[in-house]
Amino acid sequence: MLYCNDTEMSVDSIHSTIEQSVRNITVWAPSQWATICQLARKEPAPYNVENLTHEDFLNFDDMSDKYFKGNLVGKISKIRTATFKKSHTNQMKVKFSMKDSAPEDTIQIIAKPRAINRRYNSSLPITKAKYMDLKKLCDTGVVPKIFHKEYLNLQYCNSKDVLLDTDVEDTVE
Repeated sequence: MLYCNDTEMSVDSIHSTIEQSVRNITVWAPSQWATICQLARKEPAPYNVENLTHEDFLNFDDMSDKYFKGNLVGKISKIRTATFKKSHTNQMKVKFSMKDSAPEDTIQIIAKPRAINRRYNSSLPITKAKYMDLKKLCDTGVVPKIFHKEYLNLQYCNSKDVLLDTDVEDTVE
């Protein structure tokens, strides 16, 4: 997963810039996306892009009742932005959408958390069917040999997709 932090541009504008930069190129492997996203913008400077792993995601669900005033159960995983200010140490502003125009809620902080556990202990696996499709693309030469190791080292399992939920904003009607 990639994270692009640019406070000057809206998410839609960043997405559009990246989309236009890849219009006439082929992206062969997930490892290429960080560089492609970073170099999508030349002026005023390339995007600052971070590669995120399973270790970067924290489990805030256990914290909702203990540290925040009001009922956040079921809502905390839907928070898209949280803003903390030194001038208001006992509150945070949250948005449930990445849109700049999204309404902002104020959440009172009861206590500072001592430790936050990681959400995932390992990378999330893909389904065996997806893995087999990727392997076939490697075996038939559709994917260049230089990227085979990246695809063949993916973890997979026999169960359904781990990530069933999609963001409402990402769905196309």
